[in-house]
Amino acid sequence: MADKLEKSPKMDDFNRWKVEDLKKFIKERGHKTTYRVKRELVAVAFALSQQQLPIVATNVDGVEQVDVDYQTLLTIESNGVTYTLPDPKYLQEGWLPESTGVSVG
Repeated sequence: MADKLEKSPKMDDFNRWKVEDLKKFIKERGHKTTYRVKRELVAVAFALSQQQLPIVATNVDGVEQVDVDYQTLLTIESNGVTYTLPDPKYLQEGWLPESTGVSVG
C-alpha cells in the first residue's frame, strides 16, 4: 500500500484500492472507519492524503514497547553473564507483603 502513494494520489487511485486497504489507510491516520460505502472511504482517504497526515502510532505499538522496556528492566548482566529476574507480578511463593518486607527506620 505504501508504494501506492509515491506521488500525489488522485481520487481514481483510491477508487482502485480494496475496502480493507482504504480502512487501514484511514485508521493509520487516526480517523474512524465506520463509513458504510466504499465511495465514502475513498473520499476520506483522498482528503487525508491531500492533508499529508502522518501515520499515528497505535496503542498496540505503545503496549509492545512498554513490554520490551519492562523486560529490559528485569534483565541484568554480571561478569559477562545475563540474568533475567522473575517478574514480580507473577511471583507465587517467597513473596513478603510490603508492610513486612520493607522496614522504615
